[in-house]
Amino acid sequence: MPPLLAAYGVGKRFGSLSALADVDLALRAGEIHCLLGENGAGKSTLCNLLFGPTGSIGRAGRPMPWRRASPWCISISASSPS
Repeated sequence: MPPLLAAYGVGKRFGSLSALADVDLALRAGEIHCLLGENGAGKSTLCNLLFGPTGSIGRAGRPMPWRRASPWCISISASSPS
């Protein structure tokens, strides 16, 4: 079964720094995903890029323009230690 939402070859640069390079992510129905990592690992950058201008995304195995992806985002929750 194809993913409900997929991103392929996503990347982001800040000047000469490559924050993310060639990231692939596939989300299927019924799955729950969590991004974990140290500060500066690219978690927020990846979430922001799911609605950005590089790479490609798709729903149910079909390409989809970036502007149509936002209704499929359920939630992004960030927490910080107390």
